[in-house]
Amino acid sequence: MRDDEYDVIVVGGGPAGLQAALTLGRMHRAVLLLDSGRYRNDPTGHLHNFVTRDGTPPAEFRAVAHRELAGYDTVTVRAATATEMTATDGGFTVTLEDGAVAARRVLLATGVRDTLPDVPGLADLFGGAVAHCPFCHGHEYAGGHV
Repeated sequence: MRDDEYDVIVVGGGPAGLQAALTLGRMHRAVLLLDSGRYRNDPTGHLHNFVTRDGTPPAEFRAVAHRELAGYDTVTVRAATATEMTATDGGFTVTLEDGAVAARRVLLATGVRDTLPDVPGLADLFGGAVAHCPFCHGHEYAGGHV
């Protein structure tokens, strides 16, 4: 296998992508995790409703996950954004800002994006006083007005 060829390319460095990379690494698969550095939970101060990490800052969660992934020789984490994906006879080619990589499979773990309404000041409060997820913030706001 070439250095730019993998069993699986995981697109997305959030919780789902990190978990997928760990699972595949434990199965001794050659995995490339592409992490754009942009996350839905960036505006929040703490990760909630995630067993063993409830209340952990999102950046700390990712740092711990990256340290754990470093223990698997078959997992490569790369700070990069996929810009294009093309099916090939043997799998897929994923284009990055600085070249292309190939894999037999691609796992999309890009999550979701929140589109806020155009309300003055809303973006500044998003992730704090403006809660977007009842599973992440419902406990903290229980008994109050939402």
